[in-house]
Amino acid sequence: MALCRKKEEEPFSSPRVLVLDGVGDPGNLGTILRTALAFFYLDIVLLPPSASPYSSKALMASQGAIFQLRLHFLKAEEAVGKLKEGGYFLLASDLSSSLPPEEYLGKEKLALALGSESHGVSSYIRDRSDGRVKIEMGNIDSLNVAVAGGILMHALRK
Repeated sequence: MALCRKKEEEPFSSPRVLVLDGVGDPGNLGTILRTALAFFYLDIVLLPPSASPYSSKALMASQGAIFQLRLHFLKAEEAVGKLKEGGYFLLASDLSSSLPPEEYLGKEKLALALGSESHGVSSYIRDRSDGRVKIEMGNIDSLNVAVAGGILMHALRK
């Protein structure tokens, strides 16, 4: 057993922010956190109803990455407001009316929004995004959110 204290809320301080919009599976969440650290998305926004990053499954899947990230538990309205105030380009993952990641390379401050496993990014986030991104795929219509997030974070790293 361990007793830990949650960090105090801090402002966004990295050029890459990951917005998790209702990611419900703790295993996916932990995997995404680990991948986010690998690609320097150091600020993570968790919008309800996301899984708890402190659940045992999420902690195990993150392989300790959670302790090197800044977590922000915000409502969608707060998150969008803070991102816009901070000058971030909000990019929503979406299967329709979207461009490939190459179209968004070179953004100085980027916030990538990933949606729930079953519904994708909420209409609130999608409607307020500055752009929409998708992964070009062959004979399949969607990917697991952790896999898709990893592909997009890698593709947008430049």
